Order: sequence, then structure tokens, then C-alpha cells
Amino acid sequence: MRLSGLSSRRLAVTVLCVGLLGAVSVPLMSPASAAATRYEAENATISQGVVESNHLNFSGTGFVNYDNLVGSYVEWTVTAAEAGTARLALRHSNGSTANRPMDITVNGMLVADELAFNPTGSWDTWATVTVNAAVTAGTNTIRATATTVNGGPNVDFLDFEVLPPVSDYQAEDATISQGTVATNHLGYTGTGFVDYTNVVGSYVEFSVTAAAAGPMRLEFRHANGSTVNRPMDITVNGMLAADELAFNPTGSWDTWADVTITATLAAGANTVRATATTANGGPNLDRLRVSAASGDIQPPTAPTNLRSTGVTSSSVSLAWDAATDNVGVTGYDVYTGGTLTKTVTGTSTTVTGLAPSTSYTFTVKARDAAGNASPASNAATATTSGATGPGMAVAPYEYFGWGSPPSPTSVMSATGVKWFTLAFMLSDGTCNPKWDGSRPLTGGDDQNKINAIRAAGGDVIVSFGGWSGNKLGEFCTSASALAGAYQKVISAYALKVIDIDIENTEWGSATVRQRVIDALKIIKTNNPGIKTIITFGTATSGPDSTGVDMINRGASSGLANDIWCIMPFDFGGGSTNMGTLTVQAMEGLKSRVKAAYGYSDATTYAHIGLSSMNGKTDVASELVRIADFQTMLSYAQQHHIARLTYWSVNRDRQCASGLDADSCSGVTQQQYDYLKVFVQYTG
Repeated sequence: MRLSGLSSRRLAVTVLCVGLLGAVSVPLMSPASAAATRYEAENATISQGVVESNHLNFSGTGFVNYDNLVGSYVEWTVTAAEAGTARLALRHSNGSTANRPMDITVNGMLVADELAFNPTGSWDTWATVTVNAAVTAGTNTIRATATTVNGGPNVDFLDFEVLPPVSDYQAEDATISQGTVATNHLGYTGTGFVDYTNVVGSYVEFSVTAAAAGPMRLEFRHANGSTVNRPMDITVNGMLAADELAFNPTGSWDTWADVTITATLAAGANTVRATATTANGGPNLDRLRVSAASGDIQPPTAPTNLRSTGVTSSSVSLAWDAATDNVGVTGYDVYTGGTLTKTVTGTSTTVTGLAPSTSYTFTVKARDAAGNASPASNAATATTSGATGPGMAVAPYEYFGWGSPPSPTSVMSATGVKWFTLAFMLSDGTCNPKWDGSRPLTGGDDQNKINAIRAAGGDVIVSFGGWSGNKLGEFCTSASALAGAYQKVISAYALKVIDIDIENTEWGSATVRQRVIDALKIIKTNNPGIKTIITFGTATSGPDSTGVDMINRGASSGLANDIWCIMPFDFGGGSTNMGTLTVQAMEGLKSRVKAAYGYSDATTYAHIGLSSMNGKTDVASELVRIADFQTMLSYAQQHHIARLTYWSVNRDRQCASGLDADSCSGVTQQQYDYLKVFVQYTG
């Protein structure tokens, strides 16, 4: 530690002390660690630190106060009667408010990288940090080196003990409930193995003796010739040590594999039970091998603040606050009830494949690189929505200005669709919005149809822009003016969602693109909860350089855009591969949005979407078939994207006399065949 009155007395002085280690080792009398030998820090080799006694509750004649710099260390010379795994317990105090990590080396080899020595509350309060490591017979050196400019904590002593060697416990000699000893497969050890009865609750319980309390490695040798996981709960002395531990297929009943956990045993007698948790029972179990845990044995802290961030009829989205670990958290296991559902690396995910209108309870555990698992997080319960059909994600474009627009309420009745994207809101030649640049914002046929949609239980997204006409992004010369034009439409219709379909000259101007982003930031600020969609063209590999620039501008400007949506057509596709090319383009979009915003995969998919074109596109060689829409639907269902729509419901019918290319698909179909594919998507 450093107190303000002491820190100035040693700025560049190196103190090197060598103590008489052998004469002062003190054997501990505690039954839990009777084999440990204590080595006081004040008698060790000290580099860039001093022996002090100005705080309470230390052992021996003092403790080591590390200098405040990287590289200060204490090094002990210890003796092991035999080679093996040793438990190193370092007693320390840290009265600061920050972790003071140290590298722990044994005989020059790193065994714990930046091991955490967290605050203990005061310099008079001591705690113990433990790590296991391999040692050789005879003399060994153990060094604890500060890795930050704050130096290390105050260090009191090192307790050192070589742990007992490996012990094997045969399953056939254990206590067996609902299982039998068998010998009808090859490769087992001992005199047989246990064949679990195919019921929940069948178990094998081992009686295990530990010379000292502490973390031990439990290795279960098993065979699973079935094609499914046969999970088991592992308990130690009646306490759950591993929940639904996976015992995955091994290929055949003659092929054996090991599943390993680290668990804390008490000194003396212990019981270790492996209990089947499914109707398939457990695997065939050969033996339990118990050995000292080595390396990092400290589990992460439990994740906190697990919560639901959204539901659909078939999924629940979850987020949680990160766990911490002395080395580093490498992943999180997500449990639905007591069943491991998925493993992720980030702090959010979406659990899919759930039933509608059903309550589910979730917990999350953190893992580190050594396989140590944290305690479970708080439980979070969420209820999926009812299977009420498509929502906002499926909102086909309809253009009331031309293309023989069908009655939107008739479309709703025929397909079950609830939302429409209405095109297009344009400039009237000034910074003033009008439907198609000419029809009144309110009071006309457009408003009548919106009222009818809402009266039928639906809602609308208004789309600004498109390919043709005067664009508000160009005629409004500042972000605030453009936001004002957007706001006029939002207020007129109490909109929950707006779509900026940015194309042609508006898309080609970097100034306008930035203006749109800045205007949307204003809209987000002034309309809490409103959702924004930015829709633009794409290449077959994903956004082109302009699209990438738009996404990066959004991220760097702090725009929390809800959906980045591409239009995967008019981009050089063919007549049989547009579904595949759309998936390819979507994966390119996903990569760009993830890179720009730093989202997890699940969060990224929840922020992207596609707007296809049904039938013949504007490019003579391109044809988007109903089969391609089915490919897009499958992709959406797999990844839970935010938007799955198309241009346009006007065209979702077979061409007939009097209909032009803007009014029909150009393919043989029944009316709304394309939409009837997309309405199967529920989010």
C-alpha cells in the first residue's frame, strides 16, 4: 500500500532482502490444511519493497509493502518432498479501492497471469488468494510480481502444500441407485461399469476422501453410444457443483471420454453424486478420478441484473451485466429452467424455439478459460407473446399514388398482415412534406386509408424518399430543418416507426447522408421510443462503400438506429439464385453493422432487415421467385432479423390486361402469394 505520508520516501530506491527461509517455516495446525507449510513474506527475497509492521493482524514479524511500480516482487524458496500439484495460498491486504494484480510464477514459469488481489476494505483486513501449480521434488521458487504502477498489495505470507496424487474410484464399487454393473462393452477400467436405468433420478454416488479442503479436479469417464446428450447433475456433499453437466455422444458404447469439473471438497470424507436428469438416464459410467486442481481455480463472479429485453411469440431476448474473473471471462452459459440452452461470448442473446403465451425462467453462469463456472445469476422470468401473426417486421410497401393500389384492409383480411409501409413522403419543392410531393399530408385519401388500417387493428410506417421525386433530405438544408419535416409527419399520424428510403441523388451526397443521420438523432431525442429504419441498396456481398460509410457515420455520430435495411435486388442477380444472394448480402450487412456498433451477433441480427422485390425486378435478368421468399423467410426465422418486407403489395398479383409492371409481378401466381410467405414470420 501507499499512505500519503510515506509515498515520497522511496521513489527510485530498490531494496533487496534475502531471508533465512528454512529456519522460519511454520507448520499450520488447522485440520483443513495440516500439510501446509507457512513461509513469511518478510523472510523472502524482496525486490522493490520493504518490510513493515505499521498495520494490524499480520502473521510473523511483519509484512511486505510493495513499491508502487511494475515489476516489484516477493520471491519465496520452498521445499517439496515430491513432485506434484501444490496449493499456493497468499495472504494479503489491499486498503486501496483498486485491484492490484500480480503474476505468479513457479520456477520461472507463469502459472497465474495478472492474478487479482482485490481491495480488502482496509490495510488491517487480510484475505487469501489461492492458486494451484505444478512443482518439482526439492527446491522451488515462487514469485509474486506486481503488474501495475500501483505495485502489489501488502503480502503477509505464503502457505505451501503439495496435494495428494490422483485417486481413482470405480463406479462399480460406488453406491448405485437405479442402475446395474455391466461388462458387455469394451474399454472399461476396473471390473465393470455402471449402466444407468433410463429414468430421471438414477445415480451413482462415490465416497471420496480428501487430505485437505480445497478445489479438486473431478473427472468422469463415460461412454454414450446414443445420439443425444445424457446430462447429469453433479453434487458434492449434497450441494450442486454442476447443473445438467453434458455427457455427449462418444460414437459408440465401446468408446470412452472424460468430462471434468472443478469442485471444492472438504477435508476428510466427501460424497460425489452423478444423477441423471432426463428420461434417457445417464451414460455408462466407468470411474471417477479425483486429483488436485491446477492452474486457475478461481471461478468468475455471478453475472448480475439478468433481464428480458423483448419477447416474441417464439423467443425471449435477454441481457445481463458482465461477470468478473481473476484472469478473464470467456463465455456465458444460458439456462432455460435447469437446462443449458446456449453458450455465448457477449452479454446478450435471444433464446428461440419457445412456445407462445408461455412463461420461462432463465439464469446465466459465467465461465473462464480454465472451465471454472460462476454461481448462477439472478433468475429472470418472461412470458412469450401470443401467436397473433406478423407484426411490424412484416410491413409490405404499398404506394397509393399509382400501380392500382389494392384496398389495404382487403389485403389484411386476405393475408393476416397488420402493418404497411406507405410510400412515399417527399418534398413539395421546399422543406415541406407531402404524399408523393403533391398530395396533402392530411385530410385526403391517404389519411382515410390510414384510418381504415388502424380501425382494422393495423398500423403504418411512413417511408420518406424512394428513387424518384424531390427528396426532403436535399430540400431541407440543415439537420434541424429536416428533423422538423420528419416531425410534421410523425405528429400528424402519431407514428411509432419511420422509414428513410435513401436512394439516388440523396444517397449520392455525403452531406445529405450526414444530414439524415443528424436529423434522426434529433427525432430520437424528441420522440422517446420511436423506431427508425434506414433503407438503401446493396451489392450481392453486402453494403457497397457508400452503404458502409452510411453505417459508420451512424455509429460514429451516436445514432441508435433501430434497423439497417438493405434492398437486395437490381444488383446483378439471376433468375434462380436471388434467395441465396439475399442471404449473402444480409450476412455482409450483419458484418458491417456489428463492426461499426460492436454488437453481439444476436443484437446485430435484431438491428438489420431486408426489403426485397417480388417477381421481375428492374433488371431484365433478375427474377425473385416465391421459392426465394421462402429462403428469406427461413433466414429471418433462424436469425430473428428486425425487418422482412418487399416492394410491393401493388405488384403481388399476376399480370393481366390493364396492369403495367408497377402493378403486377410478371410471374404466374395467385394474388398475395409472396406476402403469404412473409406473414409467416413472427419476429
